[in-house]
Amino acid sequence: MRNLPERSCDRSVASSRDADCTSDALDSYRVPERISPLRPSDRQAGSRTESADSRLVSLIEPQLRERLAETDGAPLTQRLLRLFDSIKPQQFGDAFHLDDRKRAEFWHAKVQHQIEHDLPANESQAWLKSLEKFDKRCKRDGVSDAERAELFINTMRLMNAGEQSGGVKPCHFRPLAKTVLEQCSRSAHVSQGEHDDCTSASIEGVLQTCSPGTYSRLVADLALNGGFGREGAVLYLPKQCLEPDREARATSRKHGERSFASQLVQQFIGNLRWKNGGELPDGTSALPGSVEYRPLHPGSNREFLFHDGKPVVTKHKDGKGHVRKSRIDYPSISDEEYLGLFETLAGSDKLVVVAHAKAVDTTKDASGRQTVHAVKSAGQLRKILERCTVHANGDENSTSHYQPIIIGVHTENKPFGDRRGKGGWHAAVLHDYNPKDGTVRMDVHWAPGDDFSGLKGQKRRLRVSEVFDAMKPPRH
Repeated sequence: MRNLPERSCDRSVASSRDADCTSDALDSYRVPERISPLRPSDRQAGSRTESADSRLVSLIEPQLRERLAETDGAPLTQRLLRLFDSIKPQQFGDAFHLDDRKRAEFWHAKVQHQIEHDLPANESQAWLKSLEKFDKRCKRDGVSDAERAELFINTMRLMNAGEQSGGVKPCHFRPLAKTVLEQCSRSAHVSQGEHDDCTSASIEGVLQTCSPGTYSRLVADLALNGGFGREGAVLYLPKQCLEPDREARATSRKHGERSFASQLVQQFIGNLRWKNGGELPDGTSALPGSVEYRPLHPGSNREFLFHDGKPVVTKHKDGKGHVRKSRIDYPSISDEEYLGLFETLAGSDKLVVVAHAKAVDTTKDASGRQTVHAVKSAGQLRKILERCTVHANGDENSTSHYQPIIIGVHTENKPFGDRRGKGGWHAAVLHDYNPKDGTVRMDVHWAPGDDFSGLKGQKRRLRVSEVFDAMKPPRH
């Protein structure tokens, strides 16, 4: 497989004049490109922009002074260009001896600085609000500094990307950066929109919540290069996936419209599921590389499974006994396959999947590894929720954050209550279990008002017993 092309970050200097190579030269040099001097209109005392500038300088000034003091006869401008060109964004912390916390602070200040300098005031406020909400979520949910730094780096990659080959059109780069920052600022809701793809949406929701840095790199790699992978093994999206569909082009998300970032991620997860082939829903066997999960045409609003370039079709009988044919418009991911897909994306096996014991055929993947927890009672589900509540330093009295889990529910059961016989199995994500009142938050991937969070405009939180009842096979 091809490797993702390497990219270097944007670099230029504020002045093209050469200066003497002395250790004092930094005093008159105002740091290149994105760390440029404040515009006159920005020079209010205590402004957010000035704060971002001062943080950037304070974090790297000692190391810059040390490096610029080394003499080799080259003019200062050339030295600065050489220095910044030699450092990739991901290596910046190592190059300047910054730990994860300082590295996250540096890239946070870079993002904030660029938002305030490069975007018009009416647009920058929404970005800054998402940035502030993300900072609060990181403290509340225990997101690591390494994950924070990774998200800021990938935000900058998308904001500063030029013409790229293999990915989406450049006009989508900055809107995708904004969407990633906005979606990662909240820990629950991910939308599947009008698509029958709750399984991929559930994996995306856990990834976005637990590993926002990895999630941002996934979106950035797909947008810039059209593919994503680890250790050189890259899977590329079909070209039909690289155009936003009708929902992704919408300017509002209040009715659960799926964003372009989620479209890319969910379609990628569907293709990742079939990368190595396997048995298709129509019973045929597929070789590695012969299956695609994609829209029929670029920008069309439905995705289908394709085998050797042809749609996968199944047959079934309708209520009158007539045989009907249906194209498979979902990625067909089973419960036991969630963990393997999450591992490939996040490089971690910390994913919990729970199903009712009577609703799952197997709890092990193809290698025989246990990947699904089958529960027979609400008490068993409650114990799993308790184990997924993580306290700082092991102190049960400290602020806790919660490891989300994926569950299977049936929408003919309460609290959904679709009694028309049109309900079906659905993947959802549980967040934020509260052991004091025994309630939990559930994201169902539809419109925000359909989530059971207890927040304004949304439905009340659910008791564990109610969640367990929703997981039961329906009675007919």
